[in-house]
Amino acid sequence: MHNPRIIWCGVEGEIAQLQQLQTKVEQACSHLGFAPEQREFHPHLTLGRVQGKRNLQPLLDYIKIGCELECTFNADSYNVYQSTLTPRGAIYSILESIPLRT
Repeated sequence: MHNPRIIWCGVEGEIAQLQQLQTKVEQACSHLGFAPEQREFHPHLTLGRVQGKRNLQPLLDYIKIGCELECTFNADSYNVYQSTLTPRGAIYSILESIPLRT
């Protein structure tokens, strides 16, 4: 973790439903002409992006502490985001918010 660009948190445990959702999204996108993802699916939450090295070490130290934590949550929807990278950082726009069936 010398030059991280993205800060993310892995998702573990009961991920079968996430994998089913990913498969359905992948299939729907392929019907629209998008090429399927070649990399293996690894569920995760993207927490942020790193720009430059200023204050990087305190951030890495803080992340190491946070890696010891566990949390659980329930989701009732998911968002489809568009990410536009600019010199000042990423701009995220929600394209669609889709409720999950319970």
